[in-house]
Amino acid sequence: ICGGSAIAAVAPAINADDEKIGIALATVFVLNSVALFVFPIIGHALSLDQHTFGTWAAIAIHDTSSVVGAASAYGEEALTTATTLK
Repeated sequence: ICGGSAIAAVAPAINADDEKIGIALATVFVLNSVALFVFPIIGHALSLDQHTFGTWAAIAIHDTSSVVGAASAYGEEALTTATTLK
């Protein structure tokens, strides 16, 4: 389950107020957006092979669409690995 879905699912159960829900959602989506662009740069800087990058992206990035975007920017094998693991 991605971060945004988890927040939306749990918020009513814990009686979270709208402001806190908004902050939590904004935080998750901003971090996912940053990861989309920054992860490939870090991966290249560390000379990660595509399989390792795909594994890292799948584990470290919450949102599936951001995982797909970052992995596809890195390469075909990274994309296959990341989407399979996610």
